Amino acid sequence: MKVSIVILIYNVEYFLSKCISSAINQTYKNLEIILVNDGSTDNSAEICDRFRIEDSRIKIINKSNGGLASARKTGVLNASGDFLVFLDGDDYLDLDAIEILIHAYTKSKADIIIASATYIYKNKSLPLRNMHHEYFVDKYEYINYLIEGKYPWMLAAKLFKTELIKQAGMPYYKVGQDAIVCFQCTISSNRLFVIDKQLYNYIQHSGSASLSKNKENIIDTFRFANDVTEFLNSKDLPSKTKSLLPAFKIRWFIAALHKGGYEFFKDSIEDYQAIFFQNKNFLKSWEKAVFISYSSSPFLGNIVNNVIHLLRKKYIYLKTTR
Repeated sequence: MKVSIVILIYNVEYFLSKCISSAINQTYKNLEIILVNDGSTDNSAEICDRFRIEDSRIKIINKSNGGLASARKTGVLNASGDFLVFLDGDDYLDLDAIEILIHAYTKSKADIIIASATYIYKNKSLPLRNMHHEYFVDKYEYINYLIEGKYPWMLAAKLFKTELIKQAGMPYYKVGQDAIVCFQCTISSNRLFVIDKQLYNYIQHSGSASLSKNKENIIDTFRFANDVTEFLNSKDLPSKTKSLLPAFKIRWFIAALHKGGYEFFKDSIEDYQAIFFQNKNFLKSWEKAVFISYSSSPFLGNIVNNVIHLLRKKYIYLKTTR
């Protein structure tokens, strides 16, 4: 069974050697390693060329810059493996990651194997734990978990049947692009299998899209949630799943406010108030605090928002130093 590792690369020269090394040194050897260089302007292309000389399993695709979705689609279209794993060029895999994923597939014959990741903060780590040690999960139950935030929807740390991921559309968002692809693949799957193994190392640095608070990221935080909600509402899903969607939409509206999006979305707050009060029991305390404070006044909202930013940063710091 051949596994395609699709590595997405854009101006990550300081991280790329460790990333590619983690792929070529996997204990599972039947690999195709696809390096998609999305128009990098640093030394990423030269690093790719150096590794290709060392390992014949590497295929390099140089393309003009088109963003994450374009790079991911290019990698998927060129993948010839039976299974596919995604890896960002600034992250890295545990060296036995593919072997563990393939072992889980051999045991389960699932369409998607769901592992987990470790977030790396300046040489400190925060492992994400799955809810169960090892089990088959019903796809609708898993969709509910994704909506509720009980599992991350990152495409990383998962093994997909290649035919499944090739069927998915890949819309472009700065934030949340993984989510709609993950939902699409889950809906199209027959069996999903969860393992509580942290196999992917997700480096948190100032260039990470998830950490950026520019205008595009803020707007996409709001936009992708609307699109995901519309997509899931269009599917024949259980009523319980659809009942979770208003809170999902509110949660990501609040996340956009939390990132500094009040000026973009202040005219929408009143429209969301009734939905918020009907679904507030599904939300975290800090989410409710952000929404209520901005509903009162932008001045109060900014104060509460800044305090929450500091408290959450402190919380992450304490977790990574235990």
